[in-house]
Amino acid sequence: MSLIVAGRFDTFAEAQKAAQILFAHGFKEEDVTLFFVNPPGQHDPLVGSGAQVADRGSKSISKGAGMGLVLGAALGASIGAMLCAVFGFPLLLTLIAALVGAYLGSLMGAMAKTLTSTQERTSAKIHQSGVLVAIHVTVNNQADATAVLRQANAKDIERAHGRWENGQWSNFDPLKTPVLPKNL
Repeated sequence: MSLIVAGRFDTFAEAQKAAQILFAHGFKEEDVTLFFVNPPGQHDPLVGSGAQVADRGSKSISKGAGMGLVLGAALGASIGAMLCAVFGFPLLLTLIAALVGAYLGSLMGAMAKTLTSTQERTSAKIHQSGVLVAIHVTVNNQADATAVLRQANAKDIERAHGRWENGQWSNFDPLKTPVLPKNL
């Protein structure tokens, strides 16, 4: 495994400027690569690719909303039918009231469960969108690479161990949690 230092930039122009500064500091072209990281949730959207949605909590929300819908419909239908029975309305009006109650109850139940559901924030756990400048470094020059990235205003400067092949970080995984050491 190779030692890699990387920093994120908002534009290719900023990333290219950082690469030029790295070259001026003695880094070789085969040790520096630039590539775009898609926004969270848009990593390899092909079926079966292992792509994940940006909001992992969305599945638990839909399950909670379904249960709320069923409970709300049952409660709404019961209340509608009970009110009509208490006031002595005809059977047809009682059925209509039960259906309207079920409909309104299902909406309110689904919304209530959705609002009380907790969502997990994933944006801090995976690579953010932007242009990544990755540098193949050694223990001796990783501090120089980090200093250049800081000077060029890189965001999320990270250190990683990965496979560096043909001038590229070949096993980069945008879904992997970046290691952002404070002392780097």
